[in-house]
Amino acid sequence: MDRIRILSFVAICCFLTSSMVVAPPTCSQINPALVPCVPFLKGIALEPSIFCCIGTRVIKWRGKTTKDRVAICNCAKQMLTGLIFYDPKRFPQLDEKCGVKLNYPPISKDLDCKK
Repeated sequence: MDRIRILSFVAICCFLTSSMVVAPPTCSQINPALVPCVPFLKGIALEPSIFCCIGTRVIKWRGKTTKDRVAICNCAKQMLTGLIFYDPKRFPQLDEKCGVKLNYPPISKDLDCKK
């Protein structure tokens, strides 16, 4: 019986430790979620597409910690500031338009994502 308790305790510790050591999302995970939003973010589309809103939910799900949110912000900044005619003020509008609380500021090339 003691052996089972010890093994159970070790298994629980391993599970808890492994769930705490999760790396922030990479740009290869974030950019595909943002790509469908480009027409809206550039002002070509008046509303974000359903695929953009799904991507917005992915971004919300991936942004669990401050480190995650900084990584997401940096990926979005890198991708979006490379676009021609991108309107940074449209990024925060995804919250209302897609019904997802992202709480990101306008993402411009000068934004410090750590703040």
